[in-house]
Amino acid sequence: MNKMYRIAGMIMAGIAMMIFLSAYYPVKAGDTPPQIRALWVDAFRDGIKTPAQVDKLIQDSVNGNINTLIVQVRRRGDAYYNKSIEPRTEDPDLAPGFDALQYLIEKAHANGIQVHAWLNTLVAWNRPLPPKDPGHVWNLHGAKASDKDSWISYYRVYDDATKSWSQKLYSSYYLDPGNPAVVDYTTAVYMNIVKNYDVDGIHLDYSRYSDREFGYNPTSVARYNAQYGTTGLPAPDDPNWIQWRRDQTANLMRKIYLNAIAIKPNVKVSSAVITWGEGPVAEADWLTSRAYTQVYQDWRSWLEEGIIDMAVPMNYYSEWKPEQQIWYNHWIEWEKDHQYGRQIVIGPGIFMQYIEQSLDQIRRAQTPSAKGNMAAGVALYAYAASNLYSSEDFKESVASRGLARQPYRFMPETNDWFFHLLSQGGGYVDPVLNQHIDTKPVFQEKTAVPDMPWKSNPVDGYLMGNLPTSSGKNFDHVKITVDRFIRLPELPYDIQDLGFHREVYSDGSGWFGLAKLPRGLYQIKFTDGESGEQSEKVWVQPGLVSQVELTSVAHQQ
Repeated sequence: MNKMYRIAGMIMAGIAMMIFLSAYYPVKAGDTPPQIRALWVDAFRDGIKTPAQVDKLIQDSVNGNINTLIVQVRRRGDAYYNKSIEPRTEDPDLAPGFDALQYLIEKAHANGIQVHAWLNTLVAWNRPLPPKDPGHVWNLHGAKASDKDSWISYYRVYDDATKSWSQKLYSSYYLDPGNPAVVDYTTAVYMNIVKNYDVDGIHLDYSRYSDREFGYNPTSVARYNAQYGTTGLPAPDDPNWIQWRRDQTANLMRKIYLNAIAIKPNVKVSSAVITWGEGPVAEADWLTSRAYTQVYQDWRSWLEEGIIDMAVPMNYYSEWKPEQQIWYNHWIEWEKDHQYGRQIVIGPGIFMQYIEQSLDQIRRAQTPSAKGNMAAGVALYAYAASNLYSSEDFKESVASRGLARQPYRFMPETNDWFFHLLSQGGGYVDPVLNQHIDTKPVFQEKTAVPDMPWKSNPVDGYLMGNLPTSSGKNFDHVKITVDRFIRLPELPYDIQDLGFHREVYSDGSGWFGLAKLPRGLYQIKFTDGESGEQSEKVWVQPGLVSQVELTSVAHQQ
């Protein structure tokens, strides 16, 4: 008992020392360059479930000079907000009738903090017992649905004995982005938030396949076979099947992005994206990354195409493991140099670090690359588990066995230490070592969120449209050509800009979209097998999404 009192006394002394030493690191006057300082606030822990939790979240953010909150309001086909097209979450900790998103927006905006609504995108459920609400997407389109109504991303299993993939398909809790109904439903969920809430951004999580053997939804496989003239189940390592699945996640991202900015041009669209393992060093290394080869989330191309404003790589690497420290350094160096005119926000996994190690990772994320490029900022995972001692991931002795400091202590109150030390100097008394750890702040001054010039001062515009699916024809994967026309002073009519030509393909709903189009008049053409070539002309203006409906002559008749 006396030992426990001594430890408690040392911890309290550490807090006092932390506050005392803050005087040795005074806040400097002057402007700090804009940078995103974000927290991922997940809904599996405390953070937004009651007004009191939101109030504390805001106070912690103010204390830590945080300017952006990425807040999870959809876990698995449910809602932590009231104006929803999906059922209210079954989470018993959410206060009855409480609109967590609306309350958070009001409190955050009053304190100059931006709010991004974070939704788990393609994960529908995770339990053997179904959701209680019969209208939940899993009850309507999950394991008990017919092939036609199934939205599940089924997977295959490799048999080591026969050296072949199973013909049997196994159910998962993932929805399949190769099914057009999944994409359209998911887009509608996001657009409902954009229309009904004053969010600064929307944030996609799980915008990918679960793994390389996933994607065998019956509708998805039928679409693939129709496109390639094949039959049966494609092998997981079939190059065409691999690229086809990359195309589906890109289409999901493109459709959500263009529809969102068509409603609210200044809304920011981001996604939490995969890193996993060693980071790219050479340019070609991206093509062997696990994001590209395993979960078919080619987020580099999303940035390059301009169908995302911010990529937020989940750089969850343990600083106390030398190999992972190298992986982290390689990834953040590559990320700073591959933003393609958009933004990358580096995402350290603070839940798996000691406090001083998280501060070190943040500091390295804030420095320029060898080429002089800066990331747009950092997003810290996670608010309610800000360090090893407050993370339930390490609460069990088995999970904590590899940690450098033993025996492990679970101390949720250390979250308060972390948010103080983000902006104030001093340090803390480590509860295992029982010794003072000196730290220096990384967010010493408040700062603004960086500008997005493609929104604030746009040069290019966007285009999206639909082929006439109401005619009853299948307009999946139809080639659409897009040409630009210009007016020369010496001519009384428009002529085609021979330096601009693009080709895109419609998705399973007959939808198509393009980004980064210079201002001008465009002709959009496609070929209807019965009626021949159909075309429309449309003006594209900077920063706006022009929309076009292509009509089949046969349908008009």
